[in-house]
Amino acid sequence: MGVYVSANVAGGLVGRVISGPISETYSWQTVFGVIAVCSSVIAFLVWNFLPSPRYQSKRSEQSFLLHFRNPALVGAFLIGFSQFFAFIGFFTYIPFYASESPFHLSITQISLLYATYSFGIFSAPFAGFLSDIIGRRSTMALGHLIGGVGILITLYSSVPALIVGSSLLTLGNFASQSATTAFVTDIAEESRGAATSLYLFFFYVGGSLGAWIPGILWKEFGWHGLVFLTVGTIVLALLSNLILASRNRGKFHFQNDFRNFIR
Repeated sequence: MGVYVSANVAGGLVGRVISGPISETYSWQTVFGVIAVCSSVIAFLVWNFLPSPRYQSKRSEQSFLLHFRNPALVGAFLIGFSQFFAFIGFFTYIPFYASESPFHLSITQISLLYATYSFGIFSAPFAGFLSDIIGRRSTMALGHLIGGVGILITLYSSVPALIVGSSLLTLGNFASQSATTAFVTDIAEESRGAATSLYLFFFYVGGSLGAWIPGILWKEFGWHGLVFLTVGTIVLALLSNLILASRNRGKFHFQNDFRNFIR
C-alpha cells in the first residue's frame, strides 16, 4: 500500500513540477494538452496490461452500508476527508500566496515548490514500517501533527518557511494516508474492497472541496484564513482518530496503540 501511495505522489510531483516551465514557455493550454496525451497513454496501458484481480468479492448496497455501523471505519473516512481537504487546499492556493508580496515568485519558481512532494514518496512506505512498530493510529496521528505544524510554519513570510512547511505537510499527509488505508483494511469486518472504496470516496471528496471552499476564506482573509481552515480540518482528523477510530467493532485488536507510542 505504501508503494501505491508513493506512486500516486510521484505522479503528482511530475505533473506539478513540469507544468510551470511548460506554461511559462508556451501556454497553459499546452500544459493541458500534454497532460491529456500522457493520461490517454497511461489509460491505454492500464486497460491492456493491468492483470485482472484473482479474487473478486460480490458487492451490494448492504456491503457499503454495513461499514457505517463501525465507528472506527467512520472515523477513518473522516480522517481521509479532512487530511486531503487540508492538503489540496494548501497546495491549490499556495501559488497565489507565493506570487504576491513579499515573495513575487515566478510560475516556474512556484512549480518547483511542488518538488516537496518528493518527501511523500519516502514517507508513505516508511509509514508502513513505522505503523508496524507504534501502531496504525499512532502513525496516523503523527502524520496529522507533522502536517499541521507544516502549515503553521508558512505563516512566517519567507521562502525557506514555504519550503519547510510544504515539505512537512507532504510528509505528514502521505504518511497518514498510507497508515489510514492500511487501517481500513485491518478493521473491515467483511467486504474490504467496499470499505477501501468508501475511504477513497471520502478522501477525494475532501480533496475536491479542499480545492474550492478555502478560496472563500482566501478572498476575505488571505493566507491566514486559509491556514486557519486547513489546520482546523487536520484537528478534525486528529479528533476523529482519538474518538472514533478507537471504537472498533470488528475482530482486529489494537495491539499497538497510542500507549505504545508514548512508551
